[in-house]
Amino acid sequence: DHLLLRCSFSRKVWCLLLNLFGVSWIMPKSVIDMFWSWEGMRIRRDKKTAMDSSPLCLVWCLWMERNMRTFEGNEQSADMFKSSFLNLLHFWVEYSFPVYVDTFMDFVGSFRL
Repeated sequence: DHLLLRCSFSRKVWCLLLNLFGVSWIMPKSVIDMFWSWEGMRIRRDKKTAMDSSPLCLVWCLWMERNMRTFEGNEQSADMFKSSFLNLLHFWVEYSFPVYVDTFMDFVGSFRL
């Protein structure tokens, strides 16, 4: 739970994600609680597809970052990590639901930045 929710790096990227969707939220106690809480959130219909995919995508990216830091001795800056996360989320949404969004810029522009 600490690695995926509580450490300062994770908290920053979770805040980014929540801000993208315009959501105010108190972080749950555990990863499982987070997934349950996420399921019940209300969001605009046009953002639902990305919203449903985003927590799993972020957990995946955090785990990959952890592996890179632990096993390769490399780390991304917070800005680079955010960019990598948004690119992967766009890829997931675009290839799972091809009619949802046209370009990466449209995808990012559809959020509340």
